[in-house]
Order: sequence, then structure tokens, then C-alpha cells
Amino acid sequence: MNKYNTILGQLLEGVNRPRFQVLVKKYEADRYYKKITAWNQFVTMIFAVMSNQSGLRSTVNALNREKSSFYHLNLNIDGIKKSTLAYANENRPCEFWEEVFYMVCERAEKVIPEENFSFKNPLYAIDGSTLDLNIDDFEWAEFRTTKSGVKMLVKYDLRKNIPTQCDIKNAKEHENQTLTEMKLYKGDIGVFDRGYFNFETFEKFCKEGILFVTRLKDNTKHETMEEIEVPKRKEFKNILSDEKIKFTSKVGKEKCPSKLRKIVSVDEKTGKKITLLTNIFDMDSSEIAAIYRRRWRIELFFKSIKQNVKIKKFFGQSENAVKTQIWIAMIVYLLFAILTATMKGLSPESRCFTRFLCEIQFSLFRRISILDWLFHKIPDKTDFRDSQPRLPF
Repeated sequence: MNKYNTILGQLLEGVNRPRFQVLVKKYEADRYYKKITAWNQFVTMIFAVMSNQSGLRSTVNALNREKSSFYHLNLNIDGIKKSTLAYANENRPCEFWEEVFYMVCERAEKVIPEENFSFKNPLYAIDGSTLDLNIDDFEWAEFRTTKSGVKMLVKYDLRKNIPTQCDIKNAKEHENQTLTEMKLYKGDIGVFDRGYFNFETFEKFCKEGILFVTRLKDNTKHETMEEIEVPKRKEFKNILSDEKIKFTSKVGKEKCPSKLRKIVSVDEKTGKKITLLTNIFDMDSSEIAAIYRRRWRIELFFKSIKQNVKIKKFFGQSENAVKTQIWIAMIVYLLFAILTATMKGLSPESRCFTRFLCEIQFSLFRRISILDWLFHKIPDKTDFRDSQPRLPF
């Protein structure tokens, strides 16, 4: 008898089932759904995004062929129906799935080790990405005359390389009005691009002790208060200037009277000048430039999510169905991060989210250790001892 659950079942061990059921009771998520529980819907949608399904019909057909694994996955033995899954996606509140995301995120923050930086401050990249939708099918998300869309606004932990906060809104809402909604606290460093440039937000951050690094807009009027000497060392070779400044425009002076720091550096790859704006004064200019470069990790995150977790094609047209699918896609990313973060000796290729999804879709119902699968090991059928340590959940 094979002692292993399916690979899909082992991956789902990253979800705390007792806490999941607490959320089910909180939202009464199973009250009006006799034929498909919240867990049934969750496992089915996880399977859909991980196996690269084209729609709900192919999802339920493919999943129902694996009924021998339903018991260990706690699925309905009678199978899943397309109509009941579509109904659940349309009507079970997406706020429930949002809380499930934060529940899994809490576990990820506990088990994923931090990268070692030269500073101890929590470091977050903040950015948004628009998901384009067909205006004929998604009228509720209209933001242009010929296009609909929703925007994912994400706070991404650059120390652990995971998203820790996400807001899903209509694409027509401007980004700089949502920056203060991201939960940043005293001592945190927020990194964001010029789309979030806002004088009032800068002043608010300065007063609350929240640190930030962004780019200075070219047309922003300011004057130099003091020039900071740039050391003549190798690590400062791309730093052209370092200054303390204050805004001189009428709006700038009124809304942000605090002194800030302007750093001009050169991008090593493109050779273009980048003008940074920050309220960090106790850190080297080269380190601040490096902090801004790390912001590109959130761009890679958006690329991974949009290309690999089936949110370019949505399985439902209502706002609730769209948000449900996005939240579940984000949970898949967190489960991958939990799985790979503490695996010593794992190759960089195996830590690639794109490669992981491309390969695992053909092995979701194999009954071998997921750790053996990750390390490309063929288990000895006569030896049931674990070749790798247990998963960190």
C-alpha cells in the first residue's frame, strides 16, 4: 500500500484546515451550498489553475476522472458538477477567499526565512497591475470606452519574496490614491514608482516614521538645501549626486514641507539616469539605489501570476467570480513559496514558479513524496523511509 497522499494533497497541507473551517463558519460559506462545500470549491479551483484548464467543463471532467483520490482530498465522492462549481464561484463571497489568502500568508511569513540585507527594516515593494477584460462580458469593470479591467494593488515583501497584501479594484481608480491603504508602519521601507507620487503621502510618511524610496518626477520644482559628498569607492561608482532638498512649488511647499533626499544614479544595464527621492538619511546612497532596484521583483511576481495561474482567462463573468479566481491564484503562489523556501539544495530552476507549474500539472495525482518530486528523485519502492525532511507546515 502506498503511504503517500497525492502531490496535490501534500501541497494542500500548507492550508490549516481547522482555521479554514473557522472562516467557513464566520462567513456561513457552506450554509446555502449543499452540493459543493467551500473546501470542494477550493480544491477544484486549485486544481484548475495548477493544471492549466481552459474552463470549468474541462476542470470537472479532468478532476472527476481521479475519484480514487477524492477521499484523501476530502472531496465529494460523487464528483463535482460544472453547474454547482459555476454557482459557487458566482455566489460564495469573495471576501471569504480573501481571508483564506491572508490565513495562508500568515503561515508563509512564519516559515519562509528572510534574506539578509545590511539593514533590519522591513522592506516592501508596492505596485499595481491591470488585468484587461472584455467590455462586452465584464461591463461592471468598465474603465475606458472600449475596455474593462481590474487592478491588483500589491504590497510585496522583498525580504521573503511573497505578497503580503492585495487589493482588487476597478482599473479606473488611480494608484496614488490607494498607497496609504497599504499597511505600512513606523520603520518600514516602502518602494514604489512614480505612479504613486503624492506630496500629502510623503509628508504623512515623514510624520509617522515610515520610510520610502521612489522616483522624482522630472517637472517637480525643488531646491538643494545641502550637498552630500559621494564616497569615491567602487560601490558608489554609479552614484552621480546626493542632495538634501525641499519642494518649492506652491502645492509642494504646502503639502510636503519636510526635507527629503535626492539621489541621482545610473542604471548599470541601460546607462540611463535615475533620480530617486527618499526620506532615508542614515543609509548610504548606493544602498538606497540598490533598494529601488529590488523593486523589480514585484514586476516579476506580476508576470508570473498573469502568465501562469490562469487569470488571463476567467471562468466566470461576475465581479465575485473574477475576484475569487484571483484570490485562489494568489494562494497557489503562496503554497509554492512555502513549499520551496526551506528546501536546502534545491536548484534555482526548481525554485522557478513558471517551471514548477509547467511540470507539476502532469503529476498532481501521483502518490510519491512531493519532496522527492522536487528533487527529481525516483523513490525506492522497497524503502518507505523519507529521503527528505517533512514539509514545514
